[in-house]
Amino acid sequence: EAEQPQQTPQQQQQHRPSNIRTLVLAMPVRGDPDHLYIGRTLPPPIGDLPTRLRQASESRFDFVLLPLVAPGGQGSGADMTPSVDSDLVLDSRVWRTSVVGASSECLDPDIAPGPVEAEAHAVGIASELRWASHLGLRAVLLPPPAVANVGCTVSSCSSYARIVNELLRAGLFPDSSASSNGSSNIADGTAFPPCVALRMPCSSRGWAAWNGFRTLCGHHRGLWTALELSADVGPEDADTKAVVATVAAGEQQPRQKRRHSTAILDEREVDRWLGEPVRFVILTASAFVPNKQGFPVLPKMYKSLLLGLFKYNVQVILAEPEDQPALQSGGGEAGGAVDSLAQRLSYVARLFQSRPPPTPAQRFAHSHLDCLQAPLQPLQDDLESETYELFEADPVKYAKYEEAVLTFLQERLANSRAQPFIVGVLGAGRGPLVAAALRAAERAGASLSVWAVEKNPNAVHTLRHRKRKEAAWSCVEVVSSDMRE
Repeated sequence: EAEQPQQTPQQQQQHRPSNIRTLVLAMPVRGDPDHLYIGRTLPPPIGDLPTRLRQASESRFDFVLLPLVAPGGQGSGADMTPSVDSDLVLDSRVWRTSVVGASSECLDPDIAPGPVEAEAHAVGIASELRWASHLGLRAVLLPPPAVANVGCTVSSCSSYARIVNELLRAGLFPDSSASSNGSSNIADGTAFPPCVALRMPCSSRGWAAWNGFRTLCGHHRGLWTALELSADVGPEDADTKAVVATVAAGEQQPRQKRRHSTAILDEREVDRWLGEPVRFVILTASAFVPNKQGFPVLPKMYKSLLLGLFKYNVQVILAEPEDQPALQSGGGEAGGAVDSLAQRLSYVARLFQSRPPPTPAQRFAHSHLDCLQAPLQPLQDDLESETYELFEADPVKYAKYEEAVLTFLQERLANSRAQPFIVGVLGAGRGPLVAAALRAAERAGASLSVWAVEKNPNAVHTLRHRKRKEAAWSCVEVVSSDMRE
């Protein structure tokens, strides 16, 4: 039998299933200036992942959230059973743009019965995160620490935080501190570098647990949070162990009405989460309530929170647990089930597009939103053109300067002072204060002699250019010098 010729890597790539490379889900909800990316959960068994991704794309989802490990497949290294056959089921670009991984729920070392089990849980967490890093996923969602759960007696999440912190500091995921507005591929939804996001319930207890966890991790910039919105039990049921003990003793409990979690969520809680690094918002079916027409909508406080988070480029995940009952309309059986994944998707998209358009100042400052920068040292360093441009976008500052110069000139004219009046602008930059003074002089009908002093030689070129091109600048003398000399 003739020996088959060896295939080149390019030929091997061509023989892979054609649907692997064509699975690009990103079809975001269009916005201004950002777009909204919405994903959905994929409960196990995963089965044919390319097919399920295509179905999600046809349902207008941009990415999916799937478990990293098969049910009962937790383990160390090669002993772990992934939820998919291998990394070959998808192209690396599809893994990166279309899949978010979910770590196992049962690996919190702080609730392990003993040190041996705690160590096994720690090894399991590390194995799952390394698997996610190997796949190149856009993000990994970790389960909330036990201390965040109502009724839990665990008072610390130190072991859990230590494991995650060690993995982050070891460089398992790249630095995720880069702004979503500056570095990334917006077209396919990877607006952030890969990261680890800790799931947290939207409550006071959840925020306290998150604050303790990220403090133990040294406020690592690669650690984010995924905020879960759901209909939790009200505070009257918080002491779960006491309720169970009372029932076991045979005592009757008064029937207590289950309250939606927004009944105990106030504006202070909303403001707290708006100040946190929230990467994802997970909307469970129970977070929605039916409106008068029977369609699912978010309660007022959740709606306000989500609208506030939209400007920080959060991505939304619609959770669809298999045992989640559908919401019923007020009409009972006649109304029928009103909750569906498609209806919730449409609602979130409409809510995102209902935001008012940004103002020119907001649009300009968008690229610098919430970006920590080194303090400016204009007397020591020469500023860049972009920095000058940012200053000049202030809609109030230069208008106030113009009014102040106008008042000065009117007073001098009223006192019959001799013209031209001399105005010195020390640190003229690119000339916005000079222009404000010239506008004020025109309004007052006064003549000026302006001295524009600037130490930045690059900005001096701009000042000289304006003097050559703008007729009003004929009375301006540009001085290239440090005002302190």
